[in-house]
Amino acid sequence: TLGTLADSAGDAAEARERLRQAERKARDAGALNTEIRATYFLALSHDDQGEFAEALAHAARGVARAEEAGLSWSVYGLELRARQLMLRYLMGDWPDESAGRAGRGVSSAVAARILAIWSLFLVARGRFDEAAKLVAGQRQHWTADMQIPLAVGGAGIELAYWRGEHAEAVRRAEDLIGWLERIEPGLLAGIRVAALGVSAAAALAASAR
Repeated sequence: TLGTLADSAGDAAEARERLRQAERKARDAGALNTEIRATYFLALSHDDQGEFAEALAHAARGVARAEEAGLSWSVYGLELRARQLMLRYLMGDWPDESAGRAGRGVSSAVAARILAIWSLFLVARGRFDEAAKLVAGQRQHWTADMQIPLAVGGAGIELAYWRGEHAEAVRRAEDLIGWLERIEPGLLAGIRVAALGVSAAAALAASAR
C-alpha cells in the first residue's frame, strides 16, 4: 500500500523500492497473495512510465509465480496475466493461440478479460471474421470489468476501420465513449478511443471528397 501511494505521489523510485521490499517480505512469510500483489504493482509502476520492457519482465515473473502457487486466476494472478498480454500486444511480441485462452473452470467474466485483449491480436493479424465474432460476443460482459470494453471496444473500432467501414468505426467510437462517460466520466483511457474515432472520421471525410 505504501508503495502504491508513493507511485500515486509521483515518486516512482521510492514506490518501487517499497514494492520490492513488500515482495521479499511476503515471499519470506509465505504470503503468496501479497507477494503476487506487490509484483503486479511493480509491473504497473513501470507500465505507467512507458517502461514496457521492464513492466513485461515483472508481469511475466508474476504470472510464473502465480502459476507455481496455484493462483493463476486469483485477483492479481488474473491482473498480471492480462497486463502481460496487453504489454506483449503493445510491444509486438505476439504469442501463440494458447495465450488467448482462459483456464478451465474460470467464470465467463474472467475469461472475457483475456478474450477482450486477444481480440486486439486478431484484428492486428487480419483475422477479421474471428475478431468480429469475438467483439460481438463480448458485449454482454462490458459491465463486468472496465478493461473489457476498453480492449474489445477498441478492437471493434479498429476492425471496422480496417474493413473500410469508416462510418461504422465512428459510430462504435461514439458508442464506447458514451458508455464510458455514463460509467466513469473523464476516464483517461477514453483518449485512445477518441483518437481511434478521429482517425476513422478523417478517413470517412477523405472518402467523401
